[in-house]
Amino acid sequence: MYERIKELCKNRGITLKELETAVGVGNRTIYRWDQNSPSIEKVCAVAEYFGVSVDYLVRGEDHPTSDRLLSYAETRLLDDYRHLDPSRKSLVEEYVRLMRGHEEYIKTDILHPEEKIGG
Repeated sequence: MYERIKELCKNRGITLKELETAVGVGNRTIYRWDQNSPSIEKVCAVAEYFGVSVDYLVRGEDHPTSDRLLSYAETRLLDDYRHLDPSRKSLVEEYVRLMRGHEEYIKTDILHPEEKIGG
């Protein structure tokens, strides 16, 4: 389990210490999981943080795909979003739609104006 957690940390670009802080366990706690069995609550917290199953952490089953893993920045954004009230969540969703639409505008109208219909 310890090796899988180390690999998940590496993929996410964080240290074990940063993970321990994020999930609320003591310094070098996860390091000691190589020799001692952790509580199920702590394993669940780590699994939730990475978006993987407990089975994956414990047994290596249900291997996560790279598109399921979030970067540290994505995780922080998601956490911030979850703490917003519903009206602010709607504003964030609208902003994302606006930005995605703006990207399409840049790709088609600015970068490739010859591809416009009727142009």
